[in-house]
Amino acid sequence: MTSILFAYILLVGGILFASSMRYINLRQGRYLLIVSIFIISISAACIEPKPIYDLARHYKELDVIKNTEMGFGEFVFNSECITDANYRHSFSFNAIRFLIAKYLPKGALPFFSISICYSVFGYILYDVKRRNKLTNFYVGLSMAVSLCFLPILYVYSGIRNEIAMAVIALVVYLRIYKKCNIIFLILLTFLAITMHPLALSVIPFIFLNKVRAGKIGLFLVVLIPNILYALMEKFRFSEYDFLRYIGAKFYNYTFVNTYSQGIFFYTSAVVMTATVLFLSVLRTRQMHKEDQRMVNFISWYSIFVFSNIRSYQIVMRLPYLYGILAPAIVGTLFVNKNYWGWKKGFQYCAVAGTFLIAGYALYSNYMWMR
Repeated sequence: MTSILFAYILLVGGILFASSMRYINLRQGRYLLIVSIFIISISAACIEPKPIYDLARHYKELDVIKNTEMGFGEFVFNSECITDANYRHSFSFNAIRFLIAKYLPKGALPFFSISICYSVFGYILYDVKRRNKLTNFYVGLSMAVSLCFLPILYVYSGIRNEIAMAVIALVVYLRIYKKCNIIFLILLTFLAITMHPLALSVIPFIFLNKVRAGKIGLFLVVLIPNILYALMEKFRFSEYDFLRYIGAKFYNYTFVNTYSQGIFFYTSAVVMTATVLFLSVLRTRQMHKEDQRMVNFISWYSIFVFSNIRSYQIVMRLPYLYGILAPAIVGTLFVNKNYWGWKKGFQYCAVAGTFLIAGYALYSNYMWMR
């Protein structure tokens, strides 16, 4: 299993080398990035998961799907007939499972998960680097921040939640920085939600990106849980199956103490989210409009994360989004000259602390995967 971790380190090295234009041009750098992602994806596809991993359960269900006589459309919308009922509204995930089970080896599932997540990450990384003319230090720091929020083990084994957050992260980035076609963004959002319903939690904050959190945001840390818990309780007993599905998911994540491997990575996610929240609410000098909107989004979303602090599952899963958006977070909060012009020493402390947290996260990955 540790070979996946070593492949990840190779990915980091490949990205760093590809980002340096001293020896290779921009096109060659992109090819090297693609090859690095391909190598780690292949490594993951060739490794048999431990029985306690979610991926082992996914593989068992792929065997069931392979032997079913259900058609594609029937399975996508009625998967609960032969597999876990938790996936009955995960239409895009059901579609992927059906196609892999029928036409591809099982290893294609982690292959696609890693390919999708790190391809979105790579796209955001290179776009921010190109736009702001940043150095390799920015690339390395982005990889460190990503590891704190999104352990490679989760991308390999969890699949559903990680892909959903990668897709919705792309929506956030395209909405703020690219002003992308709204129809395309709605389609991507639908794919994310029907991969995992937790992607729904991101949507309100996309519309709040023009508003600074300020002091009212701290008040909402206390207010949101009271509203959210009452709403989800109503959802649990709704006459509509999708709302009952959402309510049941929230109840399980909040009140059922199923710690699994997540407890190993809880500390790094919480500390890093606290760091990002603290930096995002500081008073800053004038920033570019898009960067300020990203900072606003980060503020609101981080507040929402901490408003659910009683649920280790939700606090672990929500920051997956930051694992994919790490290049944009680093570009706005850690290396932005307009942001840090007022206090360089504090910037160095924040960066040093981030690398320490990333080291702990890397160690946690190794201890669980060995």
